[in-house]
Amino acid sequence: MRKEVVSALFLNIKGTFPNVVLSQLIHNMRNWGVLSQYTDCIACKVSGRQMMLKFDGYKSEPLTMTKCIDQGCPLSGIAYQFYNTDLVDIHDADNGENAVAFMDYMLLLVWAKTLIESNTKVKQMMVTNSGSLDWVTTHQSNFTLDKFGIMGLTRSREPNPSCNSKTRPIQTPDISMWCEGPGCQHS
Repeated sequence: MRKEVVSALFLNIKGTFPNVVLSQLIHNMRNWGVLSQYTDCIACKVSGRQMMLKFDGYKSEPLTMTKCIDQGCPLSGIAYQFYNTDLVDIHDADNGENAVAFMDYMLLLVWAKTLIESNTKVKQMMVTNSGSLDWVTTHQSNFTLDKFGIMGLTRSREPNPSCNSKTRPIQTPDISMWCEGPGCQHS
């Protein structure tokens, strides 16, 4: 038995499909060896789009859209997996870290000897250079902070101060991250 604990940080990416920047998506796909005929097809499918703002009798001139892939299109799900690849790749398995993503849901897992150590490591995955907060900047995305959740997973027990003869699961220490910038929006 390894006698390690795990910190699991749950993240949610806000506005997944509408915030995809086409140039970043194509860059990521090509970095992963996707053939140009496929990336060109994606680029052709989503480039050249325009929108108009219309409200209270006002109608704007057509505005060119530089972001967005179609929600509901089968290709969009596959394309988004390439878009958030850099976010998944922030982990260092040799340092007891892992990252898993499905569309707009992200899970950072860290195992260590204590919850304080694992919480510190998961925080580093967020704030370090090329970490999660850098990803939101380079990919023009945001995390939904009110959907953040951290869970400490341990089988260890400690004495229960309210009852001399019983134990309780080790209490999970708080983790706090202060961030400023585009990835730190609360809604």
